[in-house]
Amino acid sequence: MLLGILTSTNASESFAVFEGMNADLHTAPGPFARNGDTQTERPFLRTQIDDLGHFVFRDVPEGEYVLVLHLSESEVIIEKLTIRLL
Repeated sequence: MLLGILTSTNASESFAVFEGMNADLHTAPGPFARNGDTQTERPFLRTQIDDLGHFVFRDVPEGEYVLVLHLSESEVIIEKLTIRLL
């Protein structure tokens, strides 16, 4: 399982602003590897961010991934996210 939690530097900001936005998990090298800023493939897994800023991907196998958070005014891209079972 991969669990993500979004936070803010502004303590008065509500996490509900992220609710319903997509979080995509792509297998590496990811959706932008061939076409720059243009997404070229469907995500391996997709979920939505809840009202507390949490997102969960269940049953993620070992491997290297790219996480893309589609926020209202920008995208957050985390590359070289490696999942290993202990």
